[in-house]
Amino acid sequence: MALRAHTHSGPALEMMEDAALDGLADRIAGAVFGATGTLRPAGVAFASGRSDVGANRRYRASPFGPYFLYNDPEGLIDPVVQVMTLRTPGGAPMGAVMGYACHPVTLGP
Repeated sequence: MALRAHTHSGPALEMMEDAALDGLADRIAGAVFGATGTLRPAGVAFASGRSDVGANRRYRASPFGPYFLYNDPEGLIDPVVQVMTLRTPGGAPMGAVMGYACHPVTLGP
């Protein structure tokens, strides 16, 4: 499984020790090469839905000053959730990719 995400809660690569990064590109390439040996037929399906957990944080009327990061209940958001699923010819799940325009912040504004 692979995941690509933007986070403020994960490790910064430039701050990691070289030993943790040594061979990272080779390990990624090896995983991709190894996966090519297990290719099999798959069905692909796409769907979309809606989620309202996102919030526009650029609130002009913030009590802390203009455009301070604060929840703007009237601000624009993109509520669309897009999903792509991969299934075997028999219908068993093989994987999924989803996208949602949400910028989670767990360590502060």
